[in-house]
Amino acid sequence: MRADITVIGGGPGGYVAALRAAQKGAKTVIIEKNHIGGTCLNVGCIPTKSLLESTAIVNELDKWNGKGIKVNNLEFELDKLMKRKNKIVNQLVKGVSTLLDKNEKISLIKGKAEIINNETVQVEKENGISKDIVNGNIIIATGSKLIEISQMPFAKEYIWDNKDALSIEESPDDILIVGGGVIGVEFANIFNNLGSNVNIIEKMDRLIPSEEEIAGNHLKDVFKQRGINIHLNSEVTDYKELDQKLEIEFTQQDSHKKLKADKILIAVGRRPVTENLGLQKVGIEHQKNGIVVNNRMETNKDNIYAIGDVNGNYQLAHVAFQEAMIAVDNALGEDKEINYNFVPRCIYTQPEVAAVGLTEKEAKKEYGDKISIGTFPYNANGRALSEKEDGIVKTIVETKYNQIVGMLIIGSHATELIGQGTIAINLESTVETIDEIMFPHPTLSEMIKESTLDSLDMAVHI
Repeated sequence: MRADITVIGGGPGGYVAALRAAQKGAKTVIIEKNHIGGTCLNVGCIPTKSLLESTAIVNELDKWNGKGIKVNNLEFELDKLMKRKNKIVNQLVKGVSTLLDKNEKISLIKGKAEIINNETVQVEKENGISKDIVNGNIIIATGSKLIEISQMPFAKEYIWDNKDALSIEESPDDILIVGGGVIGVEFANIFNNLGSNVNIIEKMDRLIPSEEEIAGNHLKDVFKQRGINIHLNSEVTDYKELDQKLEIEFTQQDSHKKLKADKILIAVGRRPVTENLGLQKVGIEHQKNGIVVNNRMETNKDNIYAIGDVNGNYQLAHVAFQEAMIAVDNALGEDKEINYNFVPRCIYTQPEVAAVGLTEKEAKKEYGDKISIGTFPYNANGRALSEKEDGIVKTIVETKYNQIVGMLIIGSHATELIGQGTIAINLESTVETIDEIMFPHPTLSEMIKESTLDSLDMAVHI
């Protein structure tokens, strides 16, 4: 079988690459051993957001308690929440599968792929028959998988990965979440909403340590108010079964502590899936954190590209989308590079956290003291006050040209609002540019303008 492009992996990067290639007239093969949509669609982004949205009513009702709304005996029908989650996932997976199936330029093969050389991919199909595909170009999009802690293997029924946590029949009374990064805090939010007693153990000194300190601290304060127990600077050392519970031992700085739980959810990050792809045989350069690529998505081997989680740059579906289009365009003769300076980063907890561009620490490293910080609180915004929302918008500006170089939003709808910051930074907007734009009133988006103007002490409403 011959193809212009063969894509290995049917996740967000893979299926977008196949569709982009077909749009450009290339004969395309996409190989997937499990389910189209990958982790994001099946057991990641989409199902977690479904459960976060379904259970968020707890926080909404608590917010309005005593303010004109009174609800007694709120109960979740978990089986119906799970059916709704599965329905959403199935609808989206079916939609992507339909797009691939109806395109005459695309052939979908179920099976395991191995790269034989620069031009050949061998597929072991589900029926055991092998098939060789001769290509002009190969795009690797095999994604990532959860990191497993050696002393706490997922094989144990009481030690969960994200798939287990998304397929529950009842919420555990007590759950320990190992890892306070993006995955950990989102699941902590879900299980707290469902009524579980939640403990988070995080190795670093704050939650979501990849983001600004103000974000992690704000989330910690809100979580503590809701009864989530947070153990920072901590590491699990051992566990044992005791009286039908798990007794977990952990260190916190110089102290040794214990706690009990029914389940342990491991959320310490993900690593690229590179096994059995033939990388060493072909000589494709790769490291522990992924396949090495340049900004054109090219590996060190001609006509072989790597996109998405497998290249170790960003483990975000929207980055994989963009990398897919860059890789395909270059494979078909164009000359494009990706710009990682403007990647929006979203955390869908309640409150939401979203950021784009440089953090304050990064801006100081790049511009020294030639930066200015503008902030605007949710409680000074009419729409936010009406919705009883709290939070902050923070804008980072370099002062030579007054150009916006970073933005952080903590609060309601932050993951939607950050799109405006992403556009502003991509277009190299200045404070003066934003000053000339009319934002609708009353809206949360007004806070972006006010925060930007505050960097020059020009905010109107504070």
